[in-house]
Amino acid sequence: SFSPYERMLVNDWDDEYFYGKLDREDLQNVKVKFKDNNDRDWSYLKPFLHSDCQVNLIKPSIESDCKNEYDVVLISYDLIIFEPDYLVDISSIARCFENYTTSAWVDLIHKFLPNTTSNATLLGNFAGQLLDEVVTSPNKSYKQSIDEFFKDNALNLLTCGIDNSFHSDAMIQKENIKAAMNEGLPTMFKDIYKKEDGMLEPSFFSEMLGLQGRMDYLQMDFQILLEQKSGKGAYPQNNYVKPHQTDQHYVQLLLYMLLIRYNFGEKYKKTNLNALLLYSKYKESLLSLNFAPELVFKAIEVRNQMAWLNVWFLQENGFSFLENLSAEALNKNNVDNALWIKYQKKELDTFFNAIHNAREIEKKYFFRFTAFVSREHLLSKIGNKTKDN
Repeated sequence: SFSPYERMLVNDWDDEYFYGKLDREDLQNVKVKFKDNNDRDWSYLKPFLHSDCQVNLIKPSIESDCKNEYDVVLISYDLIIFEPDYLVDISSIARCFENYTTSAWVDLIHKFLPNTTSNATLLGNFAGQLLDEVVTSPNKSYKQSIDEFFKDNALNLLTCGIDNSFHSDAMIQKENIKAAMNEGLPTMFKDIYKKEDGMLEPSFFSEMLGLQGRMDYLQMDFQILLEQKSGKGAYPQNNYVKPHQTDQHYVQLLLYMLLIRYNFGEKYKKTNLNALLLYSKYKESLLSLNFAPELVFKAIEVRNQMAWLNVWFLQENGFSFLENLSAEALNKNNVDNALWIKYQKKELDTFFNAIHNAREIEKKYFFRFTAFVSREHLLSKIGNKTKDN
């Protein structure tokens, strides 16, 4: 019998299987089929594999005993996690689900783009504070809340400025959050919801899944999971009454669900996890969503790609590949709407043009420096053979 997950050291692979040893006393030599029992194809991992790389097999089971040097053949498993010690942030995975592509390259490029403070980001930060206050300080007035926010964000407010609509939008967010937490959830989950038993922004990490993340709200009995979004949902907006989820937001919620499902398996079996997005810009703000296996499979593919990029590709090749990348090359979905033309493409072009137009000595310095930072970042996350971290 197997544990909920097994660590495997890979030593070889072919078109149908990959081979290696399990981190256990018995049944060490195994081969694993790339196509699992749900007919999902994990062969995208082939370019990532190399001798002595590690994977976690989630919920594996034996297909058959072997008569040759391999103890068992594995075909039944839920997930494969490549280099699980490299914990990938869940929000970073979700960010890779852009309208123009779904790729780990998106997160890598965004690491180079400047962090900008806008009216929308300030409103989002304030909405997060309002959610905390609805749970912990329900009698706090809007004036008290905004005074505290202004004191904590004075520099951002001075350098960015806020629109004339900031206060009216913030008041709407506050009312929608109050309605969701005090009326919506008690109505939807009459015998389950206990606001006073909620954890605000609990942080989790999972060596099993190679994930880390921070949820907005989780009830201590793991029956209600809530992720808040202060901005727009997917099109159409329906006059901001009832939202539709975007892929980015749905993926983030799904990976939090996945973390609870596998890291807290016994508790998950005994409870009914209810996962919701709270779109606080909308009047009917609560959106209850179910598990979506195919979208989870795609999200784990992106996570594995991100681990490969950071653990192996960048350490071997550095960042010189950026010379051959462009906004058009990233636009795999061939979008040409206003969002792409006016904002996304413009932002990407600014970054890529700076590299393409740089002098050779500037490029050499940039690539050498970024490679150094990348190695230090990797060392801080997983250590090396002589230094645990």
